[in-house]
Amino acid sequence: MRLFEINLIGKTVLVNLDQITFIEEDQETGNAVITMSNGERYQTNENFEEFRVNIGAV
Repeated sequence: MRLFEINLIGKTVLVNLDQITFIEEDQETGNAVITMSNGERYQTNENFEEFRVNIGAV
C-alpha cells in the first residue's frame, strides 16, 4: 500500500495510490480529478501536472 496526502476541497486525506484508476485534469481549474477503483471521483486542490510528478505518474 502506497499512501499519499492529497488536498481535496475542504479537507486533506491520505489516499492509497494503488487504488487510483486514473487521473484527469479539470479544464477550468487545472487541478487533478482522481477516480478510484470503486468508481468514486474526487476533485482535488492539487495542480494536475505537479500531482502527476509528485506521485510518480510521469
